[in-house]
Amino acid sequence: MDYKLTNVSFGYPNQPLLCSNLTMNIPQGSTLIISGPSGSGKTTFLRLLTGQVSPVEGSIEGVTLPIGMVFQDLRLCSNLSVMANIRLGMA
Repeated sequence: MDYKLTNVSFGYPNQPLLCSNLTMNIPQGSTLIISGPSGSGKTTFLRLLTGQVSPVEGSIEGVTLPIGMVFQDLRLCSNLSVMANIRLGMA
């Protein structure tokens, strides 16, 4: 089953909407890369996909498989190799 976003709008209380009427289909098994400057809504978008926050309008349907996230903050395990750190995100 794909992720399907239909007319999704989201914003935090007393602030402008971060996204409005977002509609997209993300096929199961695909790779989606979200990039942008700090504060542009990347983490919020992932929180919407994982159900950690709910849209103020629209709907999100999809599989409940794990989603891998790469954070801006330093979250590497210093005792692991580069490849081992990468593999952690793939588990």
